Amino acid sequence: MDLIVGGGTYGLLAARFCIEEGRPARVIDPDPGCRAARFLAEMPQLKIEMIRGEIPEACRSFSADRPARVFPTAPVHVAARMIAMSCRLRDCESSIGRFIAKVPEAVRAGQSGADAYFSFNPEGTCIPDCPSPACCPVTGEDRAVPLYARLREWCPDAVILESVQQAPGLGAIRGTDLAAAIDRCRGRAEVFVGTACRCHGIVTALAKRKSAGL
Repeated sequence: MDLIVGGGTYGLLAARFCIEEGRPARVIDPDPGCRAARFLAEMPQLKIEMIRGEIPEACRSFSADRPARVFPTAPVHVAARMIAMSCRLRDCESSIGRFIAKVPEAVRAGQSGADAYFSFNPEGTCIPDCPSPACCPVTGEDRAVPLYARLREWCPDAVILESVQQAPGLGAIRGTDLAAAIDRCRGRAEVFVGTACRCHGIVTALAKRKSAGL
């Protein structure tokens, strides 16, 4: 089974992809009228289940079903959100600067709160549905060493998950990789969690939640 977190444009793309592969999947989205929900209502598929919910429901489904793939198609850093909830961590905006400082300036693409964005083409425009070749079709630059590998080199203590391309414009995280990342983050006071493909990525700084009485 696969888990699709987010039922918008890319969630619908992931659902269609799973249907074409003949694989069962669960789509989770808080909006009962999202694009994936409307599509599934018009074309009932016994192998695709629509669940109304957000990250808590995604975590429960992941824990119970151990999906082979997780498609992070919601407009948030899905892996970081799931790890934060599973390991009782919170966003830590004050820490993300330390990760950013480890990454070459040419790869930095911006920051929002505890999230930092990175790209091998930070100021350029990628082609639609790029197949992610080893040579960038826009710049002609070598991409043989992917960004997720570079992020691991620059910050070995970070937990960097690979977004594995399933189809042009569609990536997924291996379920075993996410499970291992959750185990690795348990008990840590602070951790940088990232998701990246060959050329683009996001890293979130997480820290242990403060006790209610503090």
